[in-house]
Amino acid sequence: MQNDALIQRLKGELQEAAEAGIAECRAAEDLRKRNDDLQSELVECKLSPPLSTLSTSSEWRWPTRSSGVKARGSITSSEGGVAGPLRKQHLAAQFDADMDEYIRENEELKEKVTTLEKANRELEKVTAEINENQPRSPQSPAGSAKVGLQVQHVARNIARDRAEEELKREVEIEKCEVAALQQSLEKFKREAAFELQKARAEVEEERAAKERDIRKTEQAREKEVQWLHNELDAAKLRYIARGVPRQSPGPSEVPAFGKPEKMASILIEEPASLADELGHFVWPAEEDSNLEAEISELREELQMMEQFHAAETESSHRAKEELAKTEVALRTEIQEVQGLRRALEAQRGAEVKTEKIKPSEEAETAEKPAKAEKVEPREKTKDAKNATAQDASDKKGLKATKDVSKDAKGMESKNDAIKKEALEMAKQELQGALKEKQEEITSLKRAADHRAAEQAQELAAYANSAKLRERHLVERMEHFESLAQTSHQEAKVQSRAEAKVQSQESPLQLQPLKTEVAELKLWKEEELAKQRSEARRLGSERAEAEKLKAQAAALFDEADQERQELQRMRALSLQEPSSPSKAKPADSEMLRTLAALRYIDAHLYP
Repeated sequence: MQNDALIQRLKGELQEAAEAGIAECRAAEDLRKRNDDLQSELVECKLSPPLSTLSTSSEWRWPTRSSGVKARGSITSSEGGVAGPLRKQHLAAQFDADMDEYIRENEELKEKVTTLEKANRELEKVTAEINENQPRSPQSPAGSAKVGLQVQHVARNIARDRAEEELKREVEIEKCEVAALQQSLEKFKREAAFELQKARAEVEEERAAKERDIRKTEQAREKEVQWLHNELDAAKLRYIARGVPRQSPGPSEVPAFGKPEKMASILIEEPASLADELGHFVWPAEEDSNLEAEISELREELQMMEQFHAAETESSHRAKEELAKTEVALRTEIQEVQGLRRALEAQRGAEVKTEKIKPSEEAETAEKPAKAEKVEPREKTKDAKNATAQDASDKKGLKATKDVSKDAKGMESKNDAIKKEALEMAKQELQGALKEKQEEITSLKRAADHRAAEQAQELAAYANSAKLRERHLVERMEHFESLAQTSHQEAKVQSRAEAKVQSQESPLQLQPLKTEVAELKLWKEEELAKQRSEARRLGSERAEAEKLKAQAAALFDEADQERQELQRMRALSLQEPSSPSKAKPADSEMLRTLAALRYIDAHLYP
């Protein structure tokens, strides 16, 4: 499509160039005619009489040309109003200027004519060469004119071929330019792809760096949480070691913000442990009577859990014993079936031997027919009886062997069916138990993951709220300190002013000042009361933040316990304990620790 459009455009340009050439030829023809006219006018001017012989200068007119020269109104014309000898001088000057102009135009026309004549001579040379190459034959004037026309046609074809070659060259140049543009475009695309890949690599590096930073922050947060856990464990152990009555925590008689050393530590922001932060809580002695009942309930729960675990172990042992019994029975049945097979094979071998012996006996009887005829009738009867008895015994043996083989086959099929059923039942039971354990593990895993995600979100929210509250607390304390300093300075200034006034003025004049001082004291007391209320509120917010931290630590403890329980269940599902006597103490110890942790959570943080 691009090449076709380019060719069409070039064709249009060629047509325009041809039209321009035709117009130039016409203009050259007009110039030649004008040159001829100018030459004829010049001859007429040379042959015309002088200006002095004319009667009046107004009678002289420049001869008209075929191309037409516009009349110019000048000071030399009759309308100019110039009279006397000056008019002749002006006419002579105008004539000289017009002559110079016409001479210059004539020279230009001559140059154009010479170029055209040169082109005509070249064309005549070409035609002469063509005529010389052609065989000469006597022709008439019409034939010679025809040959001239043919030569002109050939010359036009040559010129057209040259123009076509030039156009082809231009087309090739355009094609080369298009190819260069395509190459530059491909190069630009490659550079853009490289830049895009580089930018992507930089983005990936930035993302990896951000991920590393996030991991570092998460590790730092985990370390901080672990430190909180350790502090909480230490506090729990301290409270357990004291042996004091443990009940629901409540505020002490002296609040945290009432203690000067506590307030100073909060203002200075000294790093205090969680146990020190919880030191202002006092355990009231109201729920001491419930401790024994709760301990008994925990013991009952522990006993029930141990009984349940023992029942599970007993049921698993019973199932294993039943499987062992079924395996022993199957083995005995297999041995019996193998013995029956051996007996059947021995009987079949005996039958084959008897079948081989019978033909030899028949041959012997056939060889001795005379002896058989000479036997006495008693011997014949005995032989007949023996033969009948032997046939009957043989038939009975065959029937017995057939019955034994049938019984053996039936026993084999029954034993195979029983074995298959037992194996399938055991396999189904094991698969069902395994599926149940897998489902329990998956459910526990999902619950643990969900709980861990929720706990992480809650912990993040708690941490953000705690940070915001701490920041607000610091800002408020700074504000209060600045207010306290300003109020102290104002009080000093007021006291000095009062002293000066008392020393200088009379009591009547001091009365309004005393009222102002009293008002200022009231305002100061109100401000101090406000500051104390703000300090109390900030202390309560600090206590709430510590409670939130404790709750977050408890949530993390629960998540760790669930994770450990899940790992234990996975370990139990992967490898069962070899002996229940070894596994039982560990499970009971784990249950005891769980009960102790539950007891601590219930009584330390109900």
